[in-house]
Amino acid sequence: MKNNKLFNELKSMLEKKASFYKLTKEDMEDLIQQTYLVIYENLDKYVDKNKFDAWAKKIMENLFIDDYNKRVREFTIIDPSKDYYELDLSHWIDAPNPEEEYEYKELRNTVEILEDKYLVPFRMHLDRYKYREIAVDLGLPYNTIKTRIYKARKILKAFIKDNYLLILLLIL
Repeated sequence: MKNNKLFNELKSMLEKKASFYKLTKEDMEDLIQQTYLVIYENLDKYVDKNKFDAWAKKIMENLFIDDYNKRVREFTIIDPSKDYYELDLSHWIDAPNPEEEYEYKELRNTVEILEDKYLVPFRMHLDRYKYREIAVDLGLPYNTIKTRIYKARKILKAFIKDNYLLILLLIL
C-alpha cells in the first residue's frame, strides 16, 4: 500500500513536470515510462542526501533534452550540392564594425573615472578575461573580483545616467 502511494505521488509529480515540455499525450507517457526505467536501473546510484523527487525530475529533464537533440539531428537537412567548405567566415565573426569599435573606445575612455581597485578588474573583464583568470592574475579571491566588477558597472551606469547629455554632446 505504501509503495503504491509513493508510485502515485511520483507519477503525478512527473506528469506535472512533463506537462511543461508541451508534448503530446503519447510522448509524455513515453517520457514518464523512460524516466521510470532509468530510475529503476540507477536506484543503486541514488544518494539519500538528495531529494528523490529532484533526482527524478533531473533524470526526466535529461531524457527530454537527449530526445530533443536526437530529433533535431534527425530533421536537419544538409544540402550536398552546396560547397560549405568554401564559406569560411570565421575571420569575420570577431571583427567589430566601425560603430562597435567607436563605442568600445568611448567605453574605454569612460572607464577611466573608476578607482584602480575597480578599473583593473573591469578592464580585464572588457578584454574578455574570465572572473577566475582575473582573480588568479590579481591574486584576489574570486568573489572579490565579481563584486568589484559589479560595483564598477554600477558606478559607470550612474555616471552615464548623470552625464548623458554631456556624453551626447561629446559624441555629436
